[in-house]
Order: sequence, then structure tokens, then C-alpha cells
Amino acid sequence: MMSKIVYSLKLVRRYSDEPDFHLYMGIARISDLKPHEEIIEDYLDKLSRIIKECKFLKNPIIVDLNSNVILDGMHRWHALKRIGVEYIGVCYVDYRDPRIKLRRWFRFLKGTVDTYLLVKKLEDMADQGIIEGEWVDFANIKELERGGILLKNHDKAFLLRFRKGEKLSHYRKLDSMVSYLVKAFKLKLEYKPDVDLQEARQLLEKYSMIVATPMPSKEEVVEIALTGCVYPPKTTRHEIPARPMFVNFPLTLLKKPDSMDLLTLNEHFKRLLKYKNVLYIRSGLEIEREYREDIILFWDSRWG
Repeated sequence: MMSKIVYSLKLVRRYSDEPDFHLYMGIARISDLKPHEEIIEDYLDKLSRIIKECKFLKNPIIVDLNSNVILDGMHRWHALKRIGVEYIGVCYVDYRDPRIKLRRWFRFLKGTVDTYLLVKKLEDMADQGIIEGEWVDFANIKELERGGILLKNHDKAFLLRFRKGEKLSHYRKLDSMVSYLVKAFKLKLEYKPDVDLQEARQLLEKYSMIVATPMPSKEEVVEIALTGCVYPPKTTRHEIPARPMFVNFPLTLLKKPDSMDLLTLNEHFKRLLKYKNVLYIRSGLEIEREYREDIILFWDSRWG
């Protein structure tokens, strides 16, 4: 593994008793990496066109150093495969580090629909075994941290229940349920990260339904990926202490010229990095979306 790493970053410690956090960048074979989530096809189409037109992979994907499991960047990995590229820019991290946080995405369904119809449909799905759980008082909202469904103008919430050893199956059923409701009631689906359930009533003034998906453990993420299975899209969200951006891996390099093996590719990438300046930016930067992590920003020193 270490032979593939050509650039190492040791982050400045925020606290004197905190160990260093290391990021390792390099180029890896696409076929060596293991995704853990499905992708959203419409977004993949758009991203593939953007990467092909700009001729660069802007940001490296985030990969676990020990297992080769992709933590962040599933769409970029699939996009480069679709383009016909053999290699990809990666940033390796040690997933076991507790400073790497595993979060989740909530599903927000928006539209004009009678809450009674949604309740009836959820009860039908529960009877059919598509979802499992029970109705609980809205006041017990903290229980929904394990996974649940909140409805507008309804004093109860549906607490999801998952049988041990069948969590992946339940994730897929939950994803199918959301897809069905979106189509059946012409609802708009939005994804939002790390919602505070205590604010649910206020949020339900704008939305018909909120689905709080359960969160797998880090061990489950790695286990699922290594077995060749994947979670539904937007199951996990990873935050790392700092994220490298605008490294700009040329597609001409990632397509592997005939004269280059992996070691030679990484040596060439190392030479490209000599022209890069690095700027460390604290969390809160907005580039297309808000980044809650610190950002390590690269730019070409030849551009001034």
C-alpha cells in the first residue's frame, strides 16, 4: 500500500494531547477499490459529462487505507469507469481513527398530499412486511435516532425496527418505500445531512414526511463493501478532519499512457505536485455546498 502513496500530509494538531492525523494521496487502480453505496443515475450522468469536458478529476476520492473501501466519492469512481479510465486520484485515511465521523442523510419528502393517505400507505406496507416497526408518541422523538418516519400534522411517528443480521435488506426496503411514495404521491425528494430531530415539528411545516434512516457502524460499512454488496445511495456521510480539494488529476494521466505502470504514474503525479501551493482553510467553506470539515486547498503556483 505505501508504495502507492506519493504525498503525505500531517495535519496541525488542534489540541496538544491529540495525535497527528495523516492524509495520504496517490493514484490507484479503479478495480482495486470497493464502493459501499449505490449511485444516483441522473447525477452520475451529469458528473460524467463534467469530468469528461474539463479533462480533470478535481478532487480525490476518500479511501480507507486498510481495506481499500471507498468512503466518499462513489459517483466519481463510477464516472471514471464510465469514461473508460483505469486509474483514479485517491486520498487514503485510516478509517479506524475516531476523528473520522460516520453520519447519515435524512430523506425529506415535499408536496401536497393528505397525511391520512400517507398513514394508510405506511400501515399497508407494514402489513406486507415491506417495513417493520410501531407507532410511538411524537413526544418520544429521541427514540427515532435509531430510524423512523415523521409525518406532517400527525401526533405519532413510526419507529423503524430492524432484525439483527438483516440490516442491509431493511435499508433497501426503506429506500424502495421512499421511491414508491415519491412516485405515487408526486412528491419531491430532498436529502439533508445530520438533522436535529428536536426541530422536526418546525421542519414539517415545509415537508410532508421526514425519514430518519438508521446509521450503520464503520465495521458494517467495510464488511458490506468487502462482500461485494452496497447500501442504497445516500446511506452514509463521512466527515474527516480535513479534505484535500482542487488537486486536479489530469485525465490524460489517469487513462494510463501505454509506457507507464502504476509506480511511474505516481512518480509523474509527484512531479506535478511540486507546482502546487497548499492553503489550509478552517471548516465552513462553501464551494457548491457547505463543508463542515477543514479544507486543504491546492492551486498551481504557475498561475500566480
